[in-house]
Amino acid sequence: MTQVEAFPVQSMRITCDVLIQATSQQVYSALTTGVALWWGVGHLESRKLARDLVLEPRLGGRFYESWEDPSTDKDGALLGHVIQIRKWQLIKIAGYFGQEERCAHGVLSIWLRKEEGATRVVLQHDAVGDIDDELRQSFAKNWEELLEALRAQVERHEAGGLRRDPAMDAGH
Repeated sequence: MTQVEAFPVQSMRITCDVLIQATSQQVYSALTTGVALWWGVGHLESRKLARDLVLEPRLGGRFYESWEDPSTDKDGALLGHVIQIRKWQLIKIAGYFGQEERCAHGVLSIWLRKEEGATRVVLQHDAVGDIDDELRQSFAKNWEELLEALRAQVERHEAGGLRRDPAMDAGH
């Protein structure tokens, strides 16, 4: 059986920011090699299967969920690829960000800007595809929640993510 369906192509741009009391190096580290420490389970492609969340901080690097032993990464979900990166300043990732079923592709841009002993994180998500108001609102809420989780991790070492770092728990 063949089924053909059409949907209106729409776009979205979501921009949000947060001021984090930390250096851009600390924030960059949390965004890249520490992403699984703060990225909450509720924002994963598969809450039941995910074992790790990995962002390879290099041009062409993958942003993905690993559903088995992270060293094998044979099963999982590819959320995007790094398309632009400037250490301690900028990360851009192109991908579906969990919306493969909706056919919506986007670019996530994260800028780190120094501000009087702190770092302003500016996140912008541009996407096009099968996008409606409900999806726009959902993404806006999710990005706000994730930025707050990032701030909690960097400022207070509150690990609310998929993976925990026992060293972070020792003094807290």
